Amino acid sequence: MNDCDCVKGVISRVEGGITEVQRCELLHRVGTDGSLGEVQKGGGIMNEPIGSTIWEFNGVYGFLSNFSRHPVTYQGYPCPTAEHAFQLAKARSSQEAACIARAPTPTAAKKLGRQVQLRVDWEDVKVDIMREVLTLKFMGNPVLVPHLVDTWPARLVEGNSWGDKFWGCCIKSGEGKNMLGHLLTELRETFTAICGRP
Repeated sequence: MNDCDCVKGVISRVEGGITEVQRCELLHRVGTDGSLGEVQKGGGIMNEPIGSTIWEFNGVYGFLSNFSRHPVTYQGYPCPTAEHAFQLAKARSSQEAACIARAPTPTAAKKLGRQVQLRVDWEDVKVDIMREVLTLKFMGNPVLVPHLVDTWPARLVEGNSWGDKFWGCCIKSGEGKNMLGHLLTELRETFTAICGRP
């Protein structure tokens, strides 16, 4: 498989959630050696020691959080964070979606997302939507891709103290499905096909 095939594999997983412009930009950014041309080497995340588990998505690993300030365009709505994009996907109306996209902070977007009338299929599609949003986040901010790849072989856990046992795990008990961590790990494996192992 050549580099172009690897990139097409990443793109095909988004199933229509990526524009032709984004496809072209990603193909342009991937070099012939499979590396991303805009990657900055040295310092920061690249040189951080990796343990067996990354328990929280903050500090040097803050880029893994949906609250990180890395823009995502989702269903035509420019969003300042992945959290905005995920929350607006809950909305039935374009007015509610636009309001969430313009929320001043990811916390405000999350609050608005809890107030909308959920689309009827939300429980069935929310994991696929999160996968799509995460893919768009990393493809739209390619400097993040090698940082994600460099977390290998650590287990990625969205540890939290607010009791989210679906997307993350409770730090005190360690209980939870950790779906966000699993989706990031899945995406890490997909991008490893492009960048290679650290």
